[in-house]
Amino acid sequence: MEFAQRAEDLRKAGKIEDSIALYTKSIELDPISSLAYFGRSLAYKAKSDWERVAKDLSKASELKSDMVVFYYNRSEAYSMLG
Repeated sequence: MEFAQRAEDLRKAGKIEDSIALYTKSIELDPISSLAYFGRSLAYKAKSDWERVAKDLSKASELKSDMVVFYYNRSEAYSMLG
């Protein structure tokens, strides 16, 4: 989870590309981490990359179906996609 926490810090600092890279590394190391997918979706959201936001949130909700925030944010992404 160390990569995910560093990625979150980078996202909050506005270093979006670096954040995405670390979230991706975190997912490679722990492919069932719904929170890593969620965090990366927030980084993609900062870039308005709505397709990737929706994709990551779909995976996050598949891994942990009881997290309402995943569905809520995914619905926002779908809305932005039209």
